Amino acid sequence: FTERNWQTLEILKRIAGEIGETPARVALSWVVGQPGVASTLMGVSRPEQVTDNVAALGLRLPPEHRAALDAVSGGNLPFLYGLFQPAVRNQVVFGGGDVRS
Repeated sequence: FTERNWQTLEILKRIAGEIGETPARVALSWVVGQPGVASTLMGVSRPEQVTDNVAALGLRLPPEHRAALDAVSGGNLPFLYGLFQPAVRNQVVFGGGDVRS
């Protein structure tokens, strides 16, 4: 684990405690709610883990909690992953222009 990983885990545990959920449910809810995420692979070894993971899909994190997780986990992306950030993608694909209708 890096220092950044530990910081992310601490924020995740704090949020889970504040809303009465498990860190795993909060993490899954946050990942599934990310822009561009169409599916999530969930590793389970017991049937109750499947039930718990499905319950996480119905969890809606408050905006301030989502923002805290975004802030602590963002930045320092490897070069290629940075190309998929919305601002970079807009610049590369659309030349920085707004192509929405």
